[in-house]
Amino acid sequence: MDKCKQLFEYMKEQLKDVLEFERYFSRGDLCTIDFFSRDIYDSIDCNFLCEMAMVETDEEFEECLKSCDALAKANSSGSITVDMEKFTVKESSMPVPCYEVMGTTWEETERKARNLANRIKSIGCEVPEDPTKLVIDFIHSHEFVRDFLGAFEPEEELPVVCYIHTKGNCSPVDLLKTVYG
Repeated sequence: MDKCKQLFEYMKEQLKDVLEFERYFSRGDLCTIDFFSRDIYDSIDCNFLCEMAMVETDEEFEECLKSCDALAKANSSGSITVDMEKFTVKESSMPVPCYEVMGTTWEETERKARNLANRIKSIGCEVPEDPTKLVIDFIHSHEFVRDFLGAFEPEEELPVVCYIHTKGNCSPVDLLKTVYG
């Protein structure tokens, strides 16, 4: 069994309660592992979102559900690339619930981001000097049904899924346990 497959199987076992591991790819000394967060996916209520959207027929509603579900699955997935020679994280893209890294005030956002950044830094991964820059991107709930909103523009709400990216001299298993554990 190659090293990448071994790591994939090990991570699958170690993190089975918090993540689902989908596939792995080996490129030279690099191993990329794709994973899925069932908790994030389950938190996206496509039925509710499609009820709020501007759909007029049952057929459009079903189409909305199908589209929303595909976006929810895609946005609940992440990946981690490991340098197998050094056994360190080369790059990562990890979806997290935004309420874990953002707040309703700037002070609360700074506190939550700093807390996660400190935990990630403590295991050897790199974090930005400004911990609020740990979150690279995010998606709001209405964006899961964006093709069905018509001219309706909902008020900005706290995003649902945030994406953090980090790398460094940390174990990939420790990183995922720190973020999702």
